[in-house]
Amino acid sequence: MAGSNDRFKLNKEQLETTLERHKNEQLFNLGFSTTAAQSNMGSSIPIGEASPTIGASQVAADIMSIANAPAGKKAAKGGLTKDQVIQYLKKAWPMAAQGRWKSMPDWSENQNLLWIIFKESSYNPNNFNGAPGTHAYGLFQFEPATWADTGVQKTSDPLMQCVAGLRYVMNIYKNPENAAAFWRAHGWY
Repeated sequence: MAGSNDRFKLNKEQLETTLERHKNEQLFNLGFSTTAAQSNMGSSIPIGEASPTIGASQVAADIMSIANAPAGKKAAKGGLTKDQVIQYLKKAWPMAAQGRWKSMPDWSENQNLLWIIFKESSYNPNNFNGAPGTHAYGLFQFEPATWADTGVQKTSDPLMQCVAGLRYVMNIYKNPENAAAFWRAHGWY
C-alpha cells in the first residue's frame, strides 16, 4: 500500500506543479497580470468577458488527466464516481438552466466543470472543509451564503447540489471555462 500512496503523492505534486506553471498563462489569457490578479484577490474581477477558449492545449491535457479518472472508481471514501456526477449534472441541467440559459448547451460533461468538482470535493457530496472559519460543504464546496444565493437550501442531495453548482457557475462566471480559469488563478472560485 505504501508504494501506491507514494505514487499518488508524486502524481499530485506533479499536477500541482503543472497547474502552477500554467497559472500565469491563464491570467494572461484572461487579460490580467499576475500582480493585478493578486492585488484584486477577494474583490470581484470581471471575468465574464474572458474568451471561452482560454488556456493552451497543455492546460486542457491537465484538466483531462484529473477529470478522466477511472469511471468505476470512487474518488474518495463516500464519494461518487465521475459517471455518477455526470448523471446528476444531466438531471440538474434543466432545473438550473432557466430563462436565458435554457438555449445553452448542456454542461454535464464539461471537463472544466468536472475538474472544479473534483478539486473542490473529490466528487464527494458530503465533503466538509474543516478549515477554521469555513463552513464549505458539498460537491461545489459552498459556504452558507453561497447556498442562499443559488436558491437551493444546503443539502446532502447530489442532484440539488448540482442544481446549485450550475446556477452559481452560470451567474458568477457565465461558463465553466471562466470558473476554472479563476480557480487556477486563485485556488478557489
